[in-house]
Amino acid sequence: MDLDPLSSFASRHARKLYVGVYAAAVIYFIASVASYYDSRFGFTSLAHFGYSKIETQNQALLRTSHYIHPNNSGFEGQFYAANALQPFGEAESVSNFHLRRILFSWTAFVLGTGNPDWILQAYCIQNFIFWLGSAWLLLYWFPPTHWQNLIRYLGTLFSLGMVSSLQFALLDGPSLFLILLAMRWLERGLPWLGTIALGIAGLGKETNLLAAASLAESGSETKSVSRIIITAVPLTVWIAWIVISLGSPSSHLPDRQYIDFPLLGFAKAILGNLKDAGETSFPASFYLKLALMIAIVIQGFYLLAIVKQDSLWRRLGIAYCVILALTGKDLWLDEQATIHRIGLPLLLCFNVLFTRDNRFFLVLVLANISSLIGVSQLDLPKIENQTRMSGDVGIVYDFDQRAYRDIKFEEGWYIEERSKKRYWRWSSGTGSITALNSTDENIAGSLNFILKTLNSRELIVSVNNNEVWRYLTESGYSEKLRVPITLLPGENVIKIASPQLASRISPDPRALSFALYDFDLEVRYESQTH
Repeated sequence: MDLDPLSSFASRHARKLYVGVYAAAVIYFIASVASYYDSRFGFTSLAHFGYSKIETQNQALLRTSHYIHPNNSGFEGQFYAANALQPFGEAESVSNFHLRRILFSWTAFVLGTGNPDWILQAYCIQNFIFWLGSAWLLLYWFPPTHWQNLIRYLGTLFSLGMVSSLQFALLDGPSLFLILLAMRWLERGLPWLGTIALGIAGLGKETNLLAAASLAESGSETKSVSRIIITAVPLTVWIAWIVISLGSPSSHLPDRQYIDFPLLGFAKAILGNLKDAGETSFPASFYLKLALMIAIVIQGFYLLAIVKQDSLWRRLGIAYCVILALTGKDLWLDEQATIHRIGLPLLLCFNVLFTRDNRFFLVLVLANISSLIGVSQLDLPKIENQTRMSGDVGIVYDFDQRAYRDIKFEEGWYIEERSKKRYWRWSSGTGSITALNSTDENIAGSLNFILKTLNSRELIVSVNNNEVWRYLTESGYSEKLRVPITLLPGENVIKIASPQLASRISPDPRALSFALYDFDLEVRYESQTH
């Protein structure tokens, strides 16, 4: 008699169970990425555009519709996205550091077929496309046949490095795909294809050239050196192009400590964490940060300790051990998981090479612990209502106050409401909006929104007591509406009114006339002056 039918069932159908878990994980990731889509801005929130020089000076970017994160200067993805709009190094306010990492700006340009808005969308979503490619390639090393493969497969794909690369539209996830492709070709005995793939990867990030260490075969030093040199050719040619055609663009980087003496950056990060934790009674976040750092130490120690001198995976992993050992403390401590993105190839090598002995199960789990954080961070970004800018105008943002000064909802509006993907305000019948134009010239633009009403009614929009728009709607939601407006220098009053009586729906005590959904004020420069 079978005393453990569940165990018997699992053993008979283990492969089906693993395949199901793999498929569920991929479906979950697809659904998570789909939730990032916004009806107004698409996926552009992922590039983390902020109020930096590139946002106010890059003319190609100003002509596109994209989400701008309020109250910050953005993150690196915005520069690579700007490069995609001008793919031969013409982008204004982009440093040499970002210009030389051109590959995935080129792929976005091709995917966007030259259309600026499509290019931005393509750049922001291509992390997802390359993630799917990596998920397919990883099946070769981690097929759905064993629980250890499951941990290694999901631990790589949902690692904090992979997820943060997606969430900030950075280069590390797509780079890992190219490294995986190169390693697959090298293992199949196709060294020149692997060499070409690694050379192309160097155009994505110069640190990808560390993967050329996998080409160093003992007994064939001449071929190894030749292939390693070839991997550097594409990046060398591109840098030469930048210097010859553009001169020497600024290479300024943020004031951070990127490189330090071996392991000193890591030691400073540990001590910094201890100091901060001691001042705050050792919160749970301290132990989490410590576990994430220990995971990287485990990966590196194992690759240094094992004796597989002829393993291309070990050579690749040790190259990344070296770069991580030299990394400064600021990159170990930052909130964008930089150290986990840099260390993605190290995690991959560890998962490929780590022992299959079940006694070391807990070590395998701890080395992949960042995937638990990665899964938890696949949440929906908050999309704020905002003014969109398509010219050099003063209405959008007050740099001195670091706050919006453009639009205020005054009388006649109820408090703002929101769901995960939408936001709206109800009005009782006549609502006033004050818009400040801080320039000395007229600003033209449009007030954009989706209208919702409980019954048929008319809507009238006036600016400074001059009627500019009239609309008759049925009950329910309208399509996206655009009301053209011109804002004079100084304060402008926009009134939105409906002459029909407001309605009440029990148990809501409010008198409801109409609601504006997903509203924003889009402005552009108007040449005429006062």
